[in-house]
Parts: sequence; structure tokens; C-alpha cells
Amino acid sequence: MDFPSTFDARGLRLRPYRDSDVPVLVANGNDPDTVRFMSGTPGVATAETMRALLASAASRARQNPDRLGYAVADPDGDELLAGAVVHLTRRRSSAELGFWVAPAARGRGVATTLARALTELCFARGLHRVELFIRDENVRSQRVALAAGFRREGELRAVLPGAGTERHAAALWSRLPTDDAPTPRRLPDLPNGELTDTMVTLRPVGPDDVAALAALHGHTPVGAPGALQDRDDLARHCARAPARWLAGERADVLVVGAAGQVAAELTLEYQAPGAGRAELRAVLAPGGPAAALATRGVELLARWAFGIGVELLVATEAPQDARLRGVLTQARFGRQELFAARDDGRRLTGGLRADRAWSASAVHAG
Repeated sequence: MDFPSTFDARGLRLRPYRDSDVPVLVANGNDPDTVRFMSGTPGVATAETMRALLASAASRARQNPDRLGYAVADPDGDELLAGAVVHLTRRRSSAELGFWVAPAARGRGVATTLARALTELCFARGLHRVELFIRDENVRSQRVALAAGFRREGELRAVLPGAGTERHAAALWSRLPTDDAPTPRRLPDLPNGELTDTMVTLRPVGPDDVAALAALHGHTPVGAPGALQDRDDLARHCARAPARWLAGERADVLVVGAAGQVAAELTLEYQAPGAGRAELRAVLAPGGPAAALATRGVELLARWAFGIGVELLVATEAPQDARLRGVLTQARFGRQELFAARDDGRRLTGGLRADRAWSASAVHAG
């Protein structure tokens, strides 16, 4: 199972590092995203530290033939675009990939092309499985994994080294020779990144929304469906929301009015993906205008959900939450008595089936 030291694939040249690569390595080593997500980077990258790092990597490679490092260059001008490493585990016939892309080369599809090229090389050499370990906060790399045909399998605790004694959890992504690329997504991106009817806009929750959600959830009774009162819990929720969306688990969106006011947070979470069943949860801002905007947001999200394959959308209703009940009624949800009460005492309020959506017969009378 010999791997070449230099080869061309998919318009990229993978080769050993050279001294002429040092300026790009310095720029990359001082890039905040690289420092955040790539272990082993020096505190401040200089030409001296980068040359020392290359010498150390070359020494480790000589001692360990199952660790392969590549500089990734443009085959025409030999400009350094990225770097990659392949860790072989021969007894499991598998490999782990790692890669970075220089700041000046981002946005050109280099990472996806590189991931596909290395995966194809591993399969051509007889390996049966290729893996990636990606932190939830590293959304760009998760998109690369999906585009290159990788599937998310689960989360491993404290699997990646950080600064000093710090350890990070990461999701395990894998690809087999029989997997297609790109990976199909149960929850695709919103068209143009949002849904809107001119009165309200639905946009994905992200790491910058902690303050907005703290204000929103602060008005919600403790124990209400989807409510989070602890600031740290909210920060974790916002940080992980993009990863959960990409994994196809749930979609968290803010309902924002035309004046920029946040009226609600809505969550669409698959309960039985194979059966096309999903659950809707809502946290509403106080006041009648917010409820009216939230109703429009629920209608938009439901229409989008039915368009991507959800067949039945149900909503969790706290018995004391008359405002949410009103929103669901106005959005043409009907009570589904066939659903038993949950262990926490909440009832499931039925939603619309996709084949009867948005017509008078769509409401399930209860």
C-alpha cells in the first residue's frame, strides 16, 4: 500500500513542502480560523517557527511511514494553496484525513477538491474507510465533508487536542467506497439563506444570536417547550445550531419582523425521518404583534418543511400556553387527539399533512 510523494489529481498538485512555501505558511499560521481549529500551530507564526515545524514534521514522517503530509499547490504556478495529512490505520484498512486551506485560497473549492482527491487515492490503494474529525463550530469543514460524500456518524468526547491541556469534542465523519458524493441532506439550506414573505424573515440561528435569544427566552416560563434560561446553555445552543442543521437533525430559525424585531425562535426537528414526521417547537416574544409575526413564521416554515419531504408536522403544546395555541390555530394546525400525552404532561398538537396543506380540509378537527 504505497502512497506517492508527489501526484496530480483534480487540478491540484500534492507534493512535499519547500522553503518557498514558508511565506504562505506564516500567513496561514497567524490566521484566526486556522489557530482556532488546527492543533499544533505555534502561538505566533514566523518564518523561523514554520521552518522548525516543517523539519519536525519531516522527521516524524521518516519515523512513521503511516503519516503522510502533503503541500497542495496550483500545478501551473506552484502556488501553495493548502496542506493535508493522511494518517493510515492499516489493521482497520482506514485513513484519517486532515487539511487546511490558506486564507488567500478560500472560497475557490480547494478544500472539497482536496478531500475528494485524497479519498479517491485512499480507495485506489485498497482502503475501505476514510474518516474526518470535525468540531461542531467548524461549519466550513462540515460543508466540505458533505460535498465530498462523507456521512456524520456521531460525536466523540475530548478527541481533539487543543491549547495546553485542553481537549475538544468532535463529530466523526466517514466515507466508504460505495458512498456517493455529495451526501444527500435531509435538511437543505434555506433558499438564498432565508425564508421571507416581506412581513417576516426566517433566518438560521448562529453563534452571534446569544443576546437576542437571551432576551427572547427570558420571557418564557421555566419548563416551556424549547425554553432555555441559562446563558451558557444558550451559547452552546447557538454554537451548535449550524452543525445540527447540516447533520439533518434539526433546523433552528429566528422569526424577524420587517423592523428587525425578533418575534420568535422556531425549531423543526425530525422525529422519524424515514416516516417523514417532524416536530415544531416555538418560543415567542411577548405581545400580540409578536404572535402575529410568529404565525406567519410558522406558516413559512411549515410550507418549506413540506417541500423538502416532511409529511406530518406536529407541535408540542404546553397546556398553559394559550398564545402558542393561538399561533398554531391561526397557522391552521388542528388538535390530533390520536397522539398520547407525553411523559412531561404536554400534548402533541397535530399539524398539516403535505398532501392537504393550506386548504380548508387541511385542518384536523379535534
